[in-house]
Amino acid sequence: RSVLTSIATADGQLWVGGHDGVILHSADGGQKWIAQRRDPFQLAEGEQAADHDPRQGAPVLDLHFWDASHGIAIGSHSLMLLTSDGGRTWTAKQALASSAAASAPAAQMDGDLFSAEDLQLDDEADPHFNAVASAGANSLVIVGERGTLLRSDDAGANWKRLPFPYKGSMFGVLWLGGDRLLAYGLRGNVFESGDGGNSWRKLDSHGSTSLM
Repeated sequence: RSVLTSIATADGQLWVGGHDGVILHSADGGQKWIAQRRDPFQLAEGEQAADHDPRQGAPVLDLHFWDASHGIAIGSHSLMLLTSDGGRTWTAKQALASSAAASAPAAQMDGDLFSAEDLQLDDEADPHFNAVASAGANSLVIVGERGTLLRSDDAGANWKRLPFPYKGSMFGVLWLGGDRLLAYGLRGNVFESGDGGNSWRKLDSHGSTSLM
């Protein structure tokens, strides 16, 4: 009964990802399906919700397969999974370093008013990864929450975080051939890159509706 969010295909096979960490596979064009992975949220005995790993139970939001064996799944709370056997087993990958704990407690606020500093948003520790796309050969690009942009040029083994001009969420990314990429998302924001994601220019989407 889990909500399904994404689909990928390679060499005539299909994979679908969704909530509860679900990944399904079909080898016959969608006539029959098997569940390769399930990871519903559940607390261990005596565990408190605040101490729970947020990646456990996280939704899979996008998938990409190079061929029938090698693929990647991404999702909420920086979830990243790699497979080299067609999805029979998935290995967790940490693409971003975990944020360090604050070195000092936050200062006490004066009264009931929030200052500009109080309202400043820090970088998301574990931003949601919303979409992944091939960028040619062994290259991959991921976009996500709060302007998250990642690129790998070795099939997901190593990742580099690139600057992005908009600090809102991007919900999709397309490879247009060569070094051209198109990213789109929150409030109608659309950006194009001609150099593989190193720099971006904003395009006019003629609207402010979020693009999915």
